[in-house]
Amino acid sequence: MKSLARLLLVIVLCVIGQGFINAQTYKYQGKVGQYDVKMTLTPYDSDSAQGFGSRNYYRGKYTYTKAGNSLKLDGYDWTMTGMTVLEEYTPKGKHSGTWELEGFVGDDNLSGTFTNLSTGKEFHVYLRRTRQ
Repeated sequence: MKSLARLLLVIVLCVIGQGFINAQTYKYQGKVGQYDVKMTLTPYDSDSAQGFGSRNYYRGKYTYTKAGNSLKLDGYDWTMTGMTVLEEYTPKGKHSGTWELEGFVGDDNLSGTFTNLSTGKEFHVYLRRTRQ
């Protein structure tokens, strides 16, 4: 009986550990308009809707390289649209921008637009995945 309990415990720990192993952090660098940025995104959840593809959810941040200020990101990529959508938040939690990018987190390149919600201005985005 002890052997069975130990085996069950090992299986449970392996399953839980697998979730941590799969939580890879993705790193990108590139430009938002003329500004150099670095971005990190980490998966935290996923779901699938029958007939509507699946979504993978991410949290992270990006930093303007020259200024050094960072903003939080929360969003998803969706297989049905082939897009990644990220919402930007200030340190005080205000929703301040939206990223709409072609491709999926983990791709070598992501490109699209960033919209500043305060001004309505749109900026072209190009990000390249780094392997650091």
